[in-house]
Amino acid sequence: MERRGIAQEYYILAVTDIGCMPAMHREEGNAALVAAGFMDLLMNEVVSMDGKTIKVERELPDSLEHLTVLYEYLKKKPRTALKMISDFLTYDISRMGQFIAETGASLLGDQSVREEKGGMLGNRTVYIPQKSARTALAERLREAARDGGDMSPEDGALLWILKSSKNLDQYFSKFERKDLKARLKELKKDPQSLEMGRMIRYMSSVDDMLLACLMVGIIV
Repeated sequence: MERRGIAQEYYILAVTDIGCMPAMHREEGNAALVAAGFMDLLMNEVVSMDGKTIKVERELPDSLEHLTVLYEYLKKKPRTALKMISDFLTYDISRMGQFIAETGASLLGDQSVREEKGGMLGNRTVYIPQKSARTALAERLREAARDGGDMSPEDGALLWILKSSKNLDQYFSKFERKDLKARLKELKKDPQSLEMGRMIRYMSSVDDMLLACLMVGIIV
């Protein structure tokens, strides 16, 4: 299966059949989508982190065009990860809506989503993940999570974000979640590659910023 971006794959697994994040933890889901987009930029060396500050390093490649809203926001001036998420969730809701829509629309090309009308009044364009795309992606992640499975840094990041945003349980059984927890713990101790080590350090930061959002009341 062709590799998509982390934000795109998170979208497929997190967005519901009505074209939005699950109602019970919608804000966490939106925050995690921003975090996933940030991880795409980071792992493609479009941005870097100097301590807690995010800095743009190069132009956005065409393959990440769906992250334009996030990229242009970060390009204006250096920001912290917490500031980035809080601004998307609270200070400009239209920016978050555009980011969600453009991530969804970017998946039309390979038919991972279908376009429909939705929203409260039924007049908003939404992009609903296809069941086949969701199933294939979930199976790939389950295989990667198994002991001895081939887990890429991107898979690790996606699994971590799904766990942090409470979107993991629907794809993994109780026993699989237990094994996954052990696998992530093992990788944290012995990353097995420089890329995986980088991913784990940055994902720990993602956990910290999502927790910080909860503590300051950004996520309610």
